[in-house]
Amino acid sequence: MYEAIQTAPARKSNPSTFHRLVDLIEHLVNELSEVEFASFYHVLPLATQLLGLENPLFGSGKSPYSIISVLSKLGREGLARWSFDSPLADRRALLDTLYDMTAPILLDEEEAFVELSVEMAGGDGDELRRELWEKLDRLRPLVKRLKTTRPGTFAHIAHYDSIEDLQREHAFLKELPAEMVEKWCGRSFPTVVELTFRGFSDGLPNITGWVLLISNSTEQLMNSNKLRKAKIMQCSKLAAELGAHTVGMAGLIAFFGNGGHVLSQAFPQMGFTTGHAYTIANVLEIAKESSARIGLSLPGATVAVVGAAGSIGSGCAKLFAGMGVMRLLLIDIWTERLDEVAAEVAQINPQVQIECFVDLKEMRRADLTVVATNSTRRLVESGYLKPGSIVIDDSFPKNVSESLTTDLKDVIALEGGAVRLPRSVEVDRARNLPNISDVPFTRMVSCQELYGCFAETLTLAVYDQKTNYGLGRSDPVLAVDIMAKANRLGIGMAPLQFYGQAVSEERIRNTTESRRRNVA
Repeated sequence: MYEAIQTAPARKSNPSTFHRLVDLIEHLVNELSEVEFASFYHVLPLATQLLGLENPLFGSGKSPYSIISVLSKLGREGLARWSFDSPLADRRALLDTLYDMTAPILLDEEEAFVELSVEMAGGDGDELRRELWEKLDRLRPLVKRLKTTRPGTFAHIAHYDSIEDLQREHAFLKELPAEMVEKWCGRSFPTVVELTFRGFSDGLPNITGWVLLISNSTEQLMNSNKLRKAKIMQCSKLAAELGAHTVGMAGLIAFFGNGGHVLSQAFPQMGFTTGHAYTIANVLEIAKESSARIGLSLPGATVAVVGAAGSIGSGCAKLFAGMGVMRLLLIDIWTERLDEVAAEVAQINPQVQIECFVDLKEMRRADLTVVATNSTRRLVESGYLKPGSIVIDDSFPKNVSESLTTDLKDVIALEGGAVRLPRSVEVDRARNLPNISDVPFTRMVSCQELYGCFAETLTLAVYDQKTNYGLGRSDPVLAVDIMAKANRLGIGMAPLQFYGQAVSEERIRNTTESRRRNVA
């Protein structure tokens, strides 16, 4: 598969060879008239394999992105057409150019793409403009032609965390000065990964969708309201152009989009959801499972929620109160909203003892802590946690450092969002998902795991949800509903883990013994 999903906009590929490749792809699409291509992104891995490039997806004949699935329909003559004498690097450049141009074409932002490419390249701008426009004119009809009408399509909008994430995905950024990197990020286009989920029970259809990654770091988006609004709107428009019915949000997208209301108002033809309902439901399941493993009774425990004024934090607090937890420590710097959350929690369970704080050190009193903030820093220090306790981190970026488990042998730190797909479901991807700092997407998908927000999007897509589901703050009622829907599909909690590593039995024993000593 092509080395980088969106390489330098200035990358050049021979115009005549480019036109020949587009002709071949068009001929391939016509030959495979019985295949419903969800988008042009569906065709790209087939072209990649036919060009003889390395592709980890080549081995599966069932995947719609494997050339084996259509090989019998091509015949020797069809395969012979794909003979290219170009060096490997040139063939990769051809595929990269096709990929780079697809999103701008779908978004009708071709001029912006051309000007960004010219600015990044320097040199003879007029010649590059002419070349790019010729390529765009040849490619546009094919990209616009391939659009699915099948039910149950989705898009899931996310973003990179750090500049290092972007540099791993777009290697050319490493060679640019910082000011040019900022300029490219400000005007870049989304990374797109098409996925198909096969094998849901009860005769349910295969589900196809797209992960749309904003090509900006968390810090860049946090620092500019204008930038983040433009980028989430751009991704939503791309979702609509791809034909998505359900659109989910990951990372801080819901926060940036006012709980999804901004997006749903701008694109009423699609159904939006924040993913927070499944997230809080899954956090509660992780809390139940992990506390049971160390002999901790949650109703009798002291539970802290860091970020309790936010959507996920407040939802978790309400779920804990609803299940009978009698002591809650609500921690947040947004004190006005924190008081409102405390009142809402008290309405659910008037017997619960609630204390509100701004000091993170108060979590040391807790037997179990949930961390769910919008902070970009590692907030939780080892000294903040009680020996024999559990901490569940559902923040993005993570607020609990990976090194914490090295420092503390008698504390269990856990991911807050991982869920597992049923064994019958296979996940086909048109390319590997980018790995983002704390989120190893490719490893997770290979292990049939997703984050709760993505599982919510997928579950709604299976049921072909076309209207808004969970907007604004997380809703405990929806948490129960989406968990029931997902469970009917066989989606459930993933094994207890932290930074992709399973929690060891030794750590569980150490934490259990430490907790018992504290109680005694």
